[in-house]
Parts: sequence; C-alpha cells; structure tokens
Amino acid sequence: MPFQEAGVAFNWAVPDHNADAFRSPWPASRDLGDRLVSWLFGGMARWDSQYFLHIAEHGYTYEQTLAFFPLYPWLVRQTADGLVDPLTNACLSRHSVLLLSAVLVNVSFFAVAAVALHRLTHQLFSKEHADEAVLLFCFNPASIFFSACYSESVFAAVSFLGLLLLEQNRPNLATLFFCLGGLVRSNGFLSAGFLLYSGLS
Repeated sequence: MPFQEAGVAFNWAVPDHNADAFRSPWPASRDLGDRLVSWLFGGMARWDSQYFLHIAEHGYTYEQTLAFFPLYPWLVRQTADGLVDPLTNACLSRHSVLLLSAVLVNVSFFAVAAVALHRLTHQLFSKEHADEAVLLFCFNPASIFFSACYSESVFAAVSFLGLLLLEQNRPNLATLFFCLGGLVRSNGFLSAGFLLYSGLS
C-alpha cells in the first residue's frame, strides 16, 4: 500500500486547504489515541468522506447527506459496532472508531474487488491479462480513493462480483450484487444494463 504511506506523509507535511466544505463535528476532547488515529488516517476523511462518516455516526441529519447512498455508511457503522469499538475498549472517541472502521472496510473490499477483477479477467481473457488488469487497478493515481472513506471500494467489489457471477451464468446472484451496487451509489442501478445485455445475447 505505497499510496497509504504517501497519504500519511502528505497528511502530516501539507497543511489542509480550507475550502469551506462540509465538516462533521469532531469530539471536543481528543486523547492520545484520537490524535494518533487523526495523524495516521485524518487525510482519508476529507471532502465527501465527511458526509459518509457523518451519516455513519448521526444518520441523515442534513439535506445534502441525501446524495450519499446508505450501504457504505451502514457497513462502516456495523464494523465500528461489532469489531473496532469492542477492540479499542473505549480508548477512542466514536469519530476515531468510525474512521478506523471506514479504512478497514475499504481495504477489505478493495482486496475483494482485486480478486474478483482478476478472476473475471482471467475467465474472459488470460492469466497475463488478469495480472496486468489487477496491477493497473491497484497501482494508479486514483487508488487513494479505495483507501479513503469513499464508497469506491465497496462499489467496485459488488460490481466486479456481479459481473463475475453473470459470466459464470449465475444471473440471480449477479442481480443481488448489482442491487447492492445500487445501494452504494446512484449509478449502481445502471448495472441493470449488464443483465439486459446478458439476457439478449
């Protein structure tokens, strides 16, 4: 994850640009654990990440949060409640727990997406093409969005899994994953085109 290390370094070295964008309220008192989480992963919580983390913590409290679909914030919240919060044993604020959970969700789904893309490409073309496709997917300038608190990793994973299942002639399961994509991002519903194309061919 060379981009993750670069993100930590730049988060520390480069001051934030004040764009007057939406910022979810941070806890008033921040202990050493919170400062460490902020130092390591604070750069992953910028721009739209603020909305996703806010929804995971507070729900849909502002009108502008309605533009962000619910599956990713729900996964972050469930990961926080079921895994990260019990492990940190109340030594972190809720915001830090959610930030750690978001990064964990994204790294996990990014790995799933890479495996699904490799299997799909290998099935359609060759192992060499699959290796190249995954390398390009993993190491590109936009890879930071797969680690940041954005919905890209989850969307890529469910989309690639849907395509793989469709290619394996399992349209019912593929439909389930495409529907999950529609719960992650608004453009996820366009995946219905894959089902239509598959049904017509």
